[in-house]
Amino acid sequence: MITWGSTGIIYESQHDNLRMMRNFFAALGAGHEVEGDLRIFYSSACDPRTDPGLCQLAAEFATLEPFFEMIAGLGTIHFAMPSTVALDEYSLAILDFCHGAGHPSQTPIITTYLQSGGRALILGDNFCYPLGQTGPSSAAIAGTIVGPLGITFTDLDPAEPDPLTVSLQDRTGLLVDVATVDVWRVAPQVIAHTFEPVLESRLGVLAARLGR
Repeated sequence: MITWGSTGIIYESQHDNLRMMRNFFAALGAGHEVEGDLRIFYSSACDPRTDPGLCQLAAEFATLEPFFEMIAGLGTIHFAMPSTVALDEYSLAILDFCHGAGHPSQTPIITTYLQSGGRALILGDNFCYPLGQTGPSSAAIAGTIVGPLGITFTDLDPAEPDPLTVSLQDRTGLLVDVATVDVWRVAPQVIAHTFEPVLESRLGVLAARLGR
């Protein structure tokens, strides 16, 4: 499992967020390829490639296109609600608690998948309220599932206008070839148990990996 304190699939191509995500997906799916490719699941009932409104993720598809080009280099991606598919038939799952995974009806399916060793990228933040503005944030909802495993999304919503520079000695493993990362409104995390930090800032851990 890998956690990242932001939701959605828009990553600014002028920084290395897409490269970082590619590293995440490759690591999560390693050994679980389907006919040589990664079969990736995304927890959303809306596919921006076919939705006229781009699932309200962007004003034009050109903004999203780099993400799908990156995915095409790894395999395929399928958008659906977790309860409508067999998650164990995928190489990995992107569980976006702003889009799809945050609905209470999905909690039992997601919990079972993770407890059975399912490989997942967990996305949560403090600016999306999937159940309405009076409800909890996507980070808080994600925390109810991953909290017992040792990860806590804080309620911070930092305005970090400048990209985070990754030091040369840290550009290895999941951050190989990653020089700068856009961390605008990425929710910091507190980790415990067997989680290991992947990317850190002055505010705390921004991405973490469950060490197994």
